[in-house]
Amino acid sequence: MNVVLSAINIWFLVRLLPFGFNAGVAGLLSGMLFWPRLLPLAGFVLTCTILGFATRALAGIRFDFRQTALRLGLAFALCFWVPAASLGLGLVLAWSGWLAVPMPQLTDIHAALGIVGAVLLLLGAVGSVVVPMFQGTAPVRPRWLAAWMGVLVAAVLLFAYLRWREVAAPGTIAGLLAIPVASFAIGLGILHGRAPHRRNPTLVGFWRLGALSLL
Repeated sequence: MNVVLSAINIWFLVRLLPFGFNAGVAGLLSGMLFWPRLLPLAGFVLTCTILGFATRALAGIRFDFRQTALRLGLAFALCFWVPAASLGLGLVLAWSGWLAVPMPQLTDIHAALGIVGAVLLLLGAVGSVVVPMFQGTAPVRPRWLAAWMGVLVAAVLLFAYLRWREVAAPGTIAGLLAIPVASFAIGLGILHGRAPHRRNPTLVGFWRLGALSLL
């Protein structure tokens, strides 16, 4: 029985989810360019695949007091994917005329949750391992990583709340998101500048270029 369940799980993760994700993205692009009626179905498929992956990945994270900050970062990033994907579906339905929602606010919140909350947090958590490993920098201190993740999570949630309530102009509260973004880029530059073992200059160059683009 366990072998059957394991085979089904692998098939779901390796075959069904990638196919559904690619089909959803292709459907969204096709709907925006050619067939608008395709948008609701494509948005639903894409959202289901993201939620399916996030729930399965969260179920696989184990906390055993080793690399706790890394695993917390992965868990928080996956948690951000859930509302980001759900809001994305709502925006697609609103764009198609199926829902009446405040699109400017939800678009900003969707972007903050998805780009800063999910992508940047995931990049920072994974980068805390792969940057020292492959680029020869000093190890990232767990307390610094945990502090940065805490600031990022707080900034994203506060931005979402303030943007939904419209208490200030979007450009004003966007400065909240600049704090974790800029600190990530600056911290990466410091790690590269003080690297005790310099290696993979091409890889380091691309990471530096990405950090500069964030600033």
